[in-house]
Amino acid sequence: MKTCFAILCCTLGLLTIVAAQDITKLEKIGPVSSFIKTEKGVVLTCHDKSQVQISVLAPDLVRVRASFAKPIPAIDHSWAIAKNDWITPRWAVTETPDSLLITTDEIEVVIRRSPLLIEFRDARTHAFINADEQPMVYDANGLLKDMMFDPRAGIFVAAAKKLGFDEHFYGLGEKAARLDKRRNSLLRSWSPDFCSRAGHYSAREDRTDRQFHQN
Repeated sequence: MKTCFAILCCTLGLLTIVAAQDITKLEKIGPVSSFIKTEKGVVLTCHDKSQVQISVLAPDLVRVRASFAKPIPAIDHSWAIAKNDWITPRWAVTETPDSLLITTDEIEVVIRRSPLLIEFRDARTHAFINADEQPMVYDANGLLKDMMFDPRAGIFVAAAKKLGFDEHFYGLGEKAARLDKRRNSLLRSWSPDFCSRAGHYSAREDRTDRQFHQN
């Protein structure tokens, strides 16, 4: 498998092709030390006091939240998921000494304990859908804080994903380069949905940053 790096941070600017960020010096989330089952999923506690919450929202939809070096915050808000009143579908969890397995009618979620890696598979064929290449990482020492729009808002975090042979990334809103962004590109994109103080669209005022690096 090839590797896809999805780097999440807050910064400012327009969609551009930039130099790759070195995430090898960032702190990896610790291995799983324990977990608890909830009504909607599981909460993992790691050796470094990080927590990961995995919630089953629908038979084909699972939400993953991570809090690094501290518990999951009680206040829960997501810009990515607007709906709050999900009806929890049928699901189950089983465990082995090395992993946890969450199953629904449509997907399987395999959670490796050490290192902490999460993999999604088709429940019927067990075929790979999405998987971590390495554990989630975070900027515990502020090495990359200068590239963030507001370091006080949080820390720089990153996830490395395996990239399937038939997996592609199209468009991302950028108009000047090739359509398929799969190979050798690091893209920083914004998705503003507001007008500027001058009364017209201004991408420079948007603060949400997503970077994708495909090798």
